[in-house]
This record gives sequence, structure tokens and C-alpha cells, in this order.
Amino acid sequence: MQARAALAGTIIFAPSRTSRMIVERLSTEMLKALRMATVQDKLLQVGVEPMPMNAEEFAAFIKDDLVFNAELAKAAGIAAK
Repeated sequence: MQARAALAGTIIFAPSRTSRMIVERLSTEMLKALRMATVQDKLLQVGVEPMPMNAEEFAAFIKDDLVFNAELAKAAGIAAK
């Protein structure tokens, strides 16, 4: 299993039945903010490395992270209960 850094961060979720239009608007506005130099500078000052992602990129990121952690747990002999 390839080593990989553990990530901690702030993630914004919406209820599962939130309309696609609202999710896209939230994503667009968050991406705008996270791409602003002033916002990135502030985040970096407190030790946060911005990882702006749209909804599809975020879904793929979470899916990959879940698969990785399931494999990690299996390799460590940890079973779900």
C-alpha cells in the first residue's frame, strides 16, 4: 500500500435532497472565494492549504479516500462492526 498524507480540513456538505442548482451555486461561490489570493494567504497563515474542488472533483476525492481507508483498515486487520 502506498503511503499518503492524512488530511484534515473543513468540508461543506448540503442535505442529500438539495437541488443541483443550489449545490452548483454554493460550489461556484466557494471556489471563487478559495481562489482569491487574500483568502489563500489567510488560510496559509493558519496552516491550511486550500484544495478548491468542484462538486464532481470532491465526490471523486471522497470516493477515493473511502476506498483507501477501507484498504488501510483491512491491511491493519480492523474489521467493521
